[in-house]
Amino acid sequence: MAHLDLNSSYPVSTSASGRRRRMLVMQMAETEAQQTSGSTSAPSTNPSRPTITSAPPNDVASAAAIARIRELVDDTIPRTWIFTGDGFGFETRLAQRSWTEHFTDVIRGRLARGKDVVLDTTASHSTFAGLLRNLDWKVLRFQPDVVVISAGPDDVLRAGDSRESLQAAMTELTEFLHDEGCVVVLCSPPLASGVTQEQMIPLLDTLQSVALRCQAVFVDHYTLWCAYQTQTGKTLDLLDASATVPSAAGHRKLARDLITELGIVR
Repeated sequence: MAHLDLNSSYPVSTSASGRRRRMLVMQMAETEAQQTSGSTSAPSTNPSRPTITSAPPNDVASAAAIARIRELVDDTIPRTWIFTGDGFGFETRLAQRSWTEHFTDVIRGRLARGKDVVLDTTASHSTFAGLLRNLDWKVLRFQPDVVVISAGPDDVLRAGDSRESLQAAMTELTEFLHDEGCVVVLCSPPLASGVTQEQMIPLLDTLQSVALRCQAVFVDHYTLWCAYQTQTGKTLDLLDASATVPSAAGHRKLARDLITELGIVR
């Protein structure tokens, strides 16, 4: 039988819902696997791919969301991952590779998911409110399975000045993506010069509250970096020369922490 062409069978410009598109992709993947194996049964877990370990204890993350991510990376159906929100100040001249690229290495290399697509639509000074206004362009047109949203410095300030409106935007955004069938991961920003713990607390509390209420995953980079600082007595190696944005080592840590918190680490 002819090879199934996803692009011709289901063009990106279609007006159908994300749920319908994901269903078609799953059906096509199952059919292709059956043709390859000559079996009529549903495809099983790829035996060449390492088994996903149990997720580490995390009082904030939704257990259901963590379990769903483990299911996504432990089957044979191609998935789409999107990083959006604030870009954590990434510039090529400051870090050879971003944390999204390191994450892609693990997904497509170590997990042998070569057909998975990882997209980065982050931008400097992005906010939850701005992302909500541009959600279709930034996220939905790509029909993602997992959406990683990074809070940034502007969200830190808004959490202190108008926390209720920030929480409303976070909740609406997360619930909308959840209803579209996406697993949502909310990330706090890491350490940055000029941001105090007192300024960060309202944002961290809001992220935690929304994650628990909306069954999303909360990856608290800020607290993880604080723990690193306590353990090593330094964070300069994680920041650039200005001590305001992550360095190359910082981006490696961001990716490593995300992978660990999502429970897909070896």
